[in-house]
Amino acid sequence: FNGVNGYIKLSPPPVSNAYTGMIWINSLGSTRTYQDAFRWDCNSPIIVCWIDPGYSTLRAWAYDGSWKYVTLANPNDVKGRWVHVSSVVIDNQALYGYLNASLKGSVSIGTTSKPTSSSLYVGADDCPGNPGYFFYGYISQVLLYTRALSDSEIYNAYAYNIISSSN
Repeated sequence: FNGVNGYIKLSPPPVSNAYTGMIWINSLGSTRTYQDAFRWDCNSPIIVCWIDPGYSTLRAWAYDGSWKYVTLANPNDVKGRWVHVSSVVIDNQALYGYLNASLKGSVSIGTTSKPTSSSLYVGADDCPGNPGYFFYGYISQVLLYTRALSDSEIYNAYAYNIISSSN
């Protein structure tokens, strides 16, 4: 993903009251704009991985009428190496954010909007109707579950799918 125009658009997932998204990323640095590694469209309930250069943060997000997020890391701390990002969204409960299977935080949320017709984007988003916020780096093993995975399931996905430090 070149940070300019590379992305993949996937069909929407089944509707659920809980989601777990996972992705391995290797960020190559800042493009001086937001970067989406994995998300639904603009009105989506979840962004698994978002780099915000304005606040120097790697975050997981959820939308329940307002944006809620968990800060996972400073992008400079993970630049140039593979990291595993997971987020779990449970309606009327919480968003949980993980980095390398370590829970980095949670935030209470209400009912999220359901992705009944929303496409999934890997390496970009579609705000406002055109792909943008392109990810600059490498992406591997994108997974989406229509349930909340447990801490041990997230750890197993991380531990048994370790990606080497080489590209």
